[in-house]
Amino acid sequence: MENSILHVFLKNPVLGSVKTRLASDIGDAAALEVYLALVEATRSVVKKIPVAKTLWFDTFLPEKKDLGDWGSGEVSLRIQEGRNLGERMRNSFLDSFKKGYTYSVLIGSDCPELQELHLREAFRLLGENEIVFGPALDGGYYLIALKEDLPDLFREIPWSTEKVFAESVKRAKSSKKKVGLLETLSDLDDLEDLKEAEAKGLKIWRTNF
Repeated sequence: MENSILHVFLKNPVLGSVKTRLASDIGDAAALEVYLALVEATRSVVKKIPVAKTLWFDTFLPEKKDLGDWGSGEVSLRIQEGRNLGERMRNSFLDSFKKGYTYSVLIGSDCPELQELHLREAFRLLGENEIVFGPALDGGYYLIALKEDLPDLFREIPWSTEKVFAESVKRAKSSKKKVGLLETLSDLDDLEDLKEAEAKGLKIWRTNF
């Protein structure tokens, strides 16, 4: 996986600032616990991929020693830059392209079903396509991968709605870019998502609800 980089968008684990939709049902402390479990699940998958990695935090940079093992390859810590999610994601891609990386994959930490095979397949598909998406059941996507800057994928997208994936694919195809798709997976944003994940055997939260 030469000239490849994996971006991981993370929120700083601050009580009351993560998983706010979930917190409205189970409380801030429990929501933080769920978030930390999701980050740990993401880390356990990411560490198996032998590429450079950038961890993008939303508010401040933690101490690297507190982050655990994210696997082989250079691991950089950065603050997300931009006025909205689209700008922040695009800027992370621009950062990697300026550094000379050819294959750039970006994920968040909200997908409990994410596995090593999904990340490896994303890099493989990126060799055959200009864009790769990992669709989410809620209409968004849990992964996006690019080989070049494509600004239209990040401008005026209805973020946090069920239209994100469809609109993104529409724009990709209108620009005549080849699109590769991964398996559709579930994000975890609210109580129903948590219940569904637990029902599938993904033990995310130690307390019964």
